[in-house]
Amino acid sequence: MASKIEICNHALLKLGQPAIMSIDDDTPRARQCFQEFDVALGAVLRAYPWPFAIVRKVLPRSVHVPEFGYSYYYVLPPDLARVVEIFPKEAEFKIEGKNLATNAETIAMRYVSKGIPVEYLDDQVAEVVALSLASRLAIIITENIQLKEMLHAETELALKQARNTWAVEDYPQEVIEGNWLMTRERGGPKEVIKHSWNPWGPDGTGVSG
Repeated sequence: MASKIEICNHALLKLGQPAIMSIDDDTPRARQCFQEFDVALGAVLRAYPWPFAIVRKVLPRSVHVPEFGYSYYYVLPPDLARVVEIFPKEAEFKIEGKNLATNAETIAMRYVSKGIPVEYLDDQVAEVVALSLASRLAIIITENIQLKEMLHAETELALKQARNTWAVEDYPQEVIEGNWLMTRERGGPKEVIKHSWNPWGPDGTGVSG
């Protein structure tokens, strides 16, 4: 598990820069890390429904209502990074601004939270955040566009590997459309179609859509 300062220093190492002692250091590197860290972390958290970052919450109903189409607005959590699941599951809804519009009388949500402690990140995800941060800082600190492009590509690869790991370890219990492999076996007069679960997802990323 990594701390915020460790992730920042790992990012700086990728840029060939010296480490900082504290995120609050009064130096350009520390200030730049501080400015970009939450953006990099938020982008990585939104990229996949990481189980370690999922929380549950019953949403409060807004005093405002939609002008048409739906009966209610519910206020989205301020730490929302990505919606994972809505309850009741059959409820139709739309995300509009900072609200969720629906006809359901109550709404609860499982979602990826941006407010989780950095220490919750496993080593793979911390590496993705460090690479994403380094990519964001590359032009600011080094003015090297080729380095930025290289780090961006490295970030995408590390993200795919981390998503694959969690897709296998957090094996889905429900059918997710797009993750079933269909095979055909010919036998006698009939062609038999068999379905098997593909934990890697349709595109090999561990994500089904």
